[in-house]
Amino acid sequence: MEMRRLRSGLLLSSLSMLLAPAACAAGPAFVVVPPGPVATGARLELRLALDNPADAAATAHAAFFLDTVTPAAAMGETTIEIPAHGSALARGWGRAAAAPGKHEIRYKVRVRDIVSEGQWPIEIVDAPTRALPLLQGMWIEPFAIHQCAADSQPETVRRVINDSVAAMDRLGVRILIVAYVEYLGQFFYPTDIAFFDADVQRTSRGADCRFDTVGAILDEARARGMHVMLGLGRAGDTHLLWEFDKPGWDARNASAVAAAQRVARDLHARYGADPAFYGWYLTHEMNDLAKAGAYYDPVARYCHELAPQMPVLAAPAGTPIATPEQIAASEVDIFAYQDAVGAGYVPYEYTYRPEKRIAALDELYKTYSAWHADAGKHVWSDLEVWEMDGNQGYAGAYAAPFARVKQQIEIESRHAEVLTGYAYHGYLQAPGSPAEKPNARAQTLYTGYRAYVRTAFPTLIGK
Repeated sequence: MEMRRLRSGLLLSSLSMLLAPAACAAGPAFVVVPPGPVATGARLELRLALDNPADAAATAHAAFFLDTVTPAAAMGETTIEIPAHGSALARGWGRAAAAPGKHEIRYKVRVRDIVSEGQWPIEIVDAPTRALPLLQGMWIEPFAIHQCAADSQPETVRRVINDSVAAMDRLGVRILIVAYVEYLGQFFYPTDIAFFDADVQRTSRGADCRFDTVGAILDEARARGMHVMLGLGRAGDTHLLWEFDKPGWDARNASAVAAAQRVARDLHARYGADPAFYGWYLTHEMNDLAKAGAYYDPVARYCHELAPQMPVLAAPAGTPIATPEQIAASEVDIFAYQDAVGAGYVPYEYTYRPEKRIAALDELYKTYSAWHADAGKHVWSDLEVWEMDGNQGYAGAYAAPFARVKQQIEIESRHAEVLTGYAYHGYLQAPGSPAEKPNARAQTLYTGYRAYVRTAFPTLIGK
């Protein structure tokens, strides 16, 4: 078994009595996946969510365009029926077929004789690969934030968050994926939710949260125009999607689904209006999609009901079992496949030799890409920036050399749409971060990767 431990687009006010953006408390009603920057010719999903507060159903016609609302710039169109007092998603796909530079994806919605328009800014970059060969997304583990802090005081933790998000911005990172908002008996945002956590054999209480880690990440991301996906946690049952054959699994799954939906509802109520809140992550990792769908589908469906425009992401483990048909039928929108390089994973064995896994990456990601060719779902990469020597078993991870990470980037960018780095805290560290405990290996990786990005994509990185 391989399992890692772990702003636009509001409709005009003239529509407010007839048709409004879906879940106005849920941030932007118009979302583009990937959010950008993207390589020239990248395939984009355009997600426009609409609410209908009226007593009668409404028909909406939505069209999408690149830069100008003209027939020549059309990217797609769709007509949807929105139930009374309900919401629906107008969804289209189009290519980023334009010269490199800053552009806008525009939409135009018509309901009866009322028309509204909105846009999503996006940068198109000339690149020889499907994904830009850089880590556009970065994973954040809240436990690691607290472990990296020089002390446990809330003001120090906030400084670590502020400094590290700024440091990620300087690397060109645009997507932050929070791996979990609760895990191993601890909540990382204040809430009245409480449940018995079987992983640690005690009650996990959101009321015990001393510092709003999630809120602090969103604050800094919002200030920098970054996008955040929030992981729902594992509800005290880490091995749920690896133990299908154990007695009582159906009851465990029902409990886990209910817990995830409750957390999603709470996050939506608390942070839904934040424009940085971009999507959801299902923290439970899967190996067999057909079986994992019993958890993934109802949770993803519920997240879509809360905010139809927000994509749902899952991160399959190193030996995923799936078919194109299963991927197409899944309620999950984005599959970020773990590259499993950190422990040198080969099927059902940790070798602790990363080069063994790297040798298989091109064929693996070629397969993943083929699964997604006609599925209407996104194929991303979950690229591990750490390694371990095996002296402590599957533990004792440390930052990988940049030369190794560069190999992964070069291979995976050929096949995936977006590369995301797992994970930031503990494995990358900007030199001169006073709130963090110094980590020489992490600083070396950060410095090496920063030099690479400055050379390859100087216009995409912060100062």
